[in-house]
Amino acid sequence: MQRFLLLDAHSLIFRAYFAFIKNPLKNSKGQNTSGIFGFLNSLKKIKTKFSSEYIVLAFDAPGETFRDRLFKEYKATRPAPPRDIPFQIEKVKEISHYLGIKSFEMPGYEADDILATLTKRLKDYGEVYIVSSDKDLIQLISENVFIYDVFNDMVYDRERVKEKFGVEPERIGDYLALCGDSIDNVPGVPGIGPHRAIEILKKYENLELALKNESKLSEHKDILLLSKKLVELETNAPIEMNIDDLMIKNPDTNSLLKVLAELEFHSLIKEFAPRLDFRNLIIKKSISDIEIKDEIGIAYADEKIFLSFKEGEIYITGLKDGEKIISDKKTTKIGFDLKEVCKSMPLNPPLFDIKIASWLIEPNMKNDRFEDICLKYLNCYVEPSPETISSLSLKIYPVLRKRLEELNEFELYRKIEEPLITVLARMEKRGIGIDINFLKGLRSRIEKEIGLLADECYKIAGCVFNINSPKQLSHILFERLKLTPVKKGKSHYSTDFEVLQQLSLKHELPRKILEYRELTKVSSTYIDPLLELEKNGRIHTTFNQTGTATGRLSSSNPNLQNIPIRSYWGAELRKGFIAREGFLLISADYSQIELR
Repeated sequence: MQRFLLLDAHSLIFRAYFAFIKNPLKNSKGQNTSGIFGFLNSLKKIKTKFSSEYIVLAFDAPGETFRDRLFKEYKATRPAPPRDIPFQIEKVKEISHYLGIKSFEMPGYEADDILATLTKRLKDYGEVYIVSSDKDLIQLISENVFIYDVFNDMVYDRERVKEKFGVEPERIGDYLALCGDSIDNVPGVPGIGPHRAIEILKKYENLELALKNESKLSEHKDILLLSKKLVELETNAPIEMNIDDLMIKNPDTNSLLKVLAELEFHSLIKEFAPRLDFRNLIIKKSISDIEIKDEIGIAYADEKIFLSFKEGEIYITGLKDGEKIISDKKTTKIGFDLKEVCKSMPLNPPLFDIKIASWLIEPNMKNDRFEDICLKYLNCYVEPSPETISSLSLKIYPVLRKRLEELNEFELYRKIEEPLITVLARMEKRGIGIDINFLKGLRSRIEKEIGLLADECYKIAGCVFNINSPKQLSHILFERLKLTPVKKGKSHYSTDFEVLQQLSLKHELPRKILEYRELTKVSSTYIDPLLELEKNGRIHTTFNQTGTATGRLSSSNPNLQNIPIRSYWGAELRKGFIAREGFLLISADYSQIELR
């Protein structure tokens, strides 16, 4: 038996959108993508739960429907849709098309009518599962027609409907006509609520009998009949289709990945991208008979060199056997993050780092992992490994080089970025010296000073409190000391740096708190990590060559470019960095002039 999945796309998009309303998902362009992301996750869940070759989406068409013409106040109580919803609806349509999923939208009809029409045509050919949380659609449930609420993971059949509403699915239309529907502004009969509506439906076989025998209904006959028309589903919408049209087609993967990349759905990109199969890689362990080529892909791991002279063929060798190749000054060594490779073995230029090249092409690129670059330029997903890095770096090289040349960036890469690779590798490997005893002594001095400052704060406040607790500090400043609040936080008045600076002009305690915070930051943010990370009296930071769009280097683990300089304790901290005997440390400032 066939299984048909009919999705109320508007309902799914709106519910996902409002599920993220307090913390919406946005891409780097500032576009809200919550509804799209939620819809695609729901689609994935639906496909996993109900295996089917047939999936159809139904959308509400813009403009009036026959219900609006019957009752001008229909859905009038609904607020206007958020301004960023139409963009998301169009993106869902586009993505669905690329996924090979059929969708319908008809002027003058709601998505519910499309779903009702499709259900009527398909229910004799198999099971129909309507994915929606709309009560109107419950009246379609029959022996082989079901409603699935994806958000509550609940399937509604005849028994579950009767258990929840007290009536059979086919009488849900009468039920809504009697008690109305506030969501769609269906008026219903005045004074008839859900409980009374159920009583009436249990007493009478149909609405006609109820009208004849219930004076309240006959008194409001026009409203009742209007409400009945508003909740009735059109099952004969003029939809042109045959069953084969509803079968999922082969996806347009390239177009799909472009849209997902634009939306920055990286987790979904990983799922939809084709995966390269590297199980059939040819692995060779002898390079004695290899003729050195102009370009080679290279990677390093576990004291082994991985070399690729052509896609799909990898040579694995040790440093000694590979020395001739890696030191050859005519061969371009191509790889990913070659700075790390250079720290393990002496690579002679020319070097082509696909990580740096892809960043030069797109300086604002946030995702610069190897798998992200493969996805962008090869339209495939691959797990990073020495084998894949050496083989695919070689494949990506001509694409990136051509693009650099088109952008007139290749000379910049060759003259600035490429030489910098080996310079930074040597700097990181050598590290910078620190005076361990001096830093330990400085930490002791600061800890003593922190204790004295805490005592002063308690004395000024007139009580002991947790200085590190913004909530307790807020209570002391604004309730106990009656200082005027500057701005409100989520649960209490703010005590951030800006607020304390303003308050310190009027009171001594905020000044002491600022001093206390500076000292705790110097100790916990700088001194403690430096002492933890030191190896043989040296700190080995990482210089990020692709960290900023301007070309300025950044430093991490630890960040040596963020050591405070203007305060007394910052200047003391800098004394802990030392040069070896016979050398000096020099501070040079280019006054914001970057390499690029």
